[in-house]
Amino acid sequence: MDTSIAEKVRLTVRFSHKDFEKEADVSLPRSSSLGEVLGELLALVAAPSHLRSWQATSAGGRNIDMTAPIGAVELPDGAIVVLGPACATPPPVIRDAAEALEARAGAENSGAFAALWILGGLLATAGLAAAFHPVIAAAGVGAVSFLLALWTRMNLLAYVSIGMLALSGGLFAGGGGSVAPLDLALTLLSAVLAAGCALGLCRLAGLGTVYATSLLSTWCGLYVVAAAGLFLPGPSSAFAGAPVIAACALGICFMLVFLVVTPSLTARLAGLQPPRIPTAGQDLAVSDAIDLHVEEKARRAQEIYSGILTGLTCGIVPALLLLAVTGAGEPGTAAGALLGSDSLGAGFAQALCITVAVSVTLHASRQGHPRAIWPQMIIAATAAMSSCLCAAAAWFRLDFPTPDAGLWVMSAVAVVTITVMVTAAVFASRFAALEPTAVVWLERAESLAIAASLPLALHLAGVFSLIRGLG
Repeated sequence: MDTSIAEKVRLTVRFSHKDFEKEADVSLPRSSSLGEVLGELLALVAAPSHLRSWQATSAGGRNIDMTAPIGAVELPDGAIVVLGPACATPPPVIRDAAEALEARAGAENSGAFAALWILGGLLATAGLAAAFHPVIAAAGVGAVSFLLALWTRMNLLAYVSIGMLALSGGLFAGGGGSVAPLDLALTLLSAVLAAGCALGLCRLAGLGTVYATSLLSTWCGLYVVAAAGLFLPGPSSAFAGAPVIAACALGICFMLVFLVVTPSLTARLAGLQPPRIPTAGQDLAVSDAIDLHVEEKARRAQEIYSGILTGLTCGIVPALLLLAVTGAGEPGTAAGALLGSDSLGAGFAQALCITVAVSVTLHASRQGHPRAIWPQMIIAATAAMSSCLCAAAAWFRLDFPTPDAGLWVMSAVAVVTITVMVTAAVFASRFAALEPTAVVWLERAESLAIAASLPLALHLAGVFSLIRGLG
C-alpha cells in the first residue's frame, strides 16, 4: 500500500454554527489533530471570523477530542465530523415507564385543534348562508377567514379565504348556469381574478408560504390558458361545440412547455446563479465570489419548484380525465355541447395521453427530490390511465354490431399500457443505475415524446382547423 495514502484519512467535515451551514470533503494526515487543521478548514469554507468556539462530534453525537491525533480517535475513511458551537453536553435523562410514555406523547396540538373548530364554524356558516345567496355566502366566509387569519396568523385560514373568494368570483360570473364558451371563460377568469387578488392580500399581510404561493400562481396561470382554449373549436367541424376538450388540450400543451422551462425559471426566481468560469483574458477573481446565502436560495428554489409542479398537477389531472370522454356527449345535450358528440377525436386523445405519460415519466425519472417526483408521476399515471379510459369510452359509445379497426387498435394500445403499468415494479429499479449513454437516449426519447405531444394537443384544441379556415 502507498505510504502517503495510508497516513491520511478522508473525512466529511460539516460546519453547523447558528446560521452558518457548510460542508467540505478533505483528506487529513492521521498524525494531525482537528485543532491543528481547524484554521485551514475554516478558511476553506470561508467561515465568518466571529465564529471562534468549535466542538467536534461524530454524526451520532459522540464528542471527538480535537487535541488528539486523528489516527488516535478512531475515525475511519469516509467518516463524518460535525463541527458546531462548543457547549456542555446535557446529561442523559433516565425515565421510568410512565415518564417514557409521557415523553412520547408529542407536543401540544392546541393550534391544530383550534384550526379544526374554526374551519367547522366557517363551513357551518357557509352552509347556512348559502340557503339565501351562494355568492354572498362564499364571499362572506372568505372575508371572515381572511380576518381570522390576520388575527391567528394561521396559513390554513388564509388558504380557505383564497378558495372561498375564488368560489364567489366563479359563482358571480357563472351563476346563470350557461354552457356557452363565453360564459364558461368568464367564470374561470372571475375565479382566477378573485383568487389572485386574495393571494396578493395574503402575501402583503405576511400570510402563506413560498410553496403555496407558487402552487396557486401556477394554478391561476393554467386556468387563464384554459379560459382562452374555450374559444377554440376542436380538431374538426364535428367537434364544433366541444370547448372543454379544446381547453383541456391547450392546458396540456401549456403544461408540457412550462415543465421544460420550470427549472431555469425557478433558479432565476430564487436568485441562484451557476458558478462563473472566467473567459480568456478575464480577471480570475470573478470565479472566487462566494454566495453566503446559497443554502437559503437553494431551499427557496426547491419550494418554488415543488409548488409549481403541484399546481400543474392540480390543474392537469382533471384535464387528462376529461380527455378520456372526448366526443362522448349526446347531440343536443349539455354534455354534447361541452365534450362533443362525435368519436372521431378519441384516437387523438388517446395518443396525446400516451405521449404525455411517456414524456412526463422520463422527465420525472431525472429528478432528485420526492416533492418534485411525486407530482409528475401522478400526472404520468393519470395520463396512462386516461389513455385506457379512452378505449373504454369508445366501447360504451359503440352503436353498431361490428367495431371498426380503429377501436381494436385503441383497445390493443390500452392493453399494452395496462401491462406496462402493472409490471412497473419489474423495471422501475433499473432507472436508478443507468449508464450515461442510456440517460442520453432517455433524454432524446423525452424530447421526441414532447415533440409528438404538442401537435396532438394543438390538433385537439382546434388550432390547425383555424389555420385551414384562414385559407
